[in-house]
Amino acid sequence: MTKERLREKEASSRLLSSQDDVKKNVRQLEEENLELRRHLQRLQAQIILQDEAHMNQLEEVSKRKNAKIEAELEKKCNALMHSEKVLQAKERSHRQRIKGLEEQVGLMVV
Repeated sequence: MTKERLREKEASSRLLSSQDDVKKNVRQLEEENLELRRHLQRLQAQIILQDEAHMNQLEEVSKRKNAKIEAELEKKCNALMHSEKVLQAKERSHRQRIKGLEEQVGLMVV
């Protein structure tokens, strides 16, 4: 019986040792899992910050592009208004010239 009892004690000891190893491995895996979750949260926070920074950059680029387009539009509007004024002045000048020539023709006919 002592041999059988000794075998039972050895088996029990191995079982306890194995259970301790399993518990230790479970704790290590839980700690590793917790650390991985923390790392994941840090990465997600970084992604959020990078997305916000990217959106801000896009807004700035869009604002600069819109400002450039508005400046070009204003420049073209000013050029158009200037061209219209020049055209009106030329038309007045031509009408006056025509009127003067018509008066000269009228004087010659008389």
